[in-house]
Amino acid sequence: MNLIDVILELIKQFSLVPTDKQRQLRTDCESWESTATEESENKLKAMYAKAHKGIWLRLITPFVFFYLRKEFSSIEQKEDDPFS
Repeated sequence: MNLIDVILELIKQFSLVPTDKQRQLRTDCESWESTATEESENKLKAMYAKAHKGIWLRLITPFVFFYLRKEFSSIEQKEDDPFS
């Protein structure tokens, strides 16, 4: 799991965009990620590639995902609660 996967999975689980747009977004992200190398002229792509080169970010991203999912769920529950 990488940072893009975390964002895409949150979008999917909370239905933040329609399914067809979600598929297109995933395709666009995969295309962008495939060209992200440390030698990229685009500084964001180069930084992304460098960050994902080691194991630490890959180890921590599942925990970041579960934390964010919990936070989003609590926000969603607060919005759905008619007594708050």
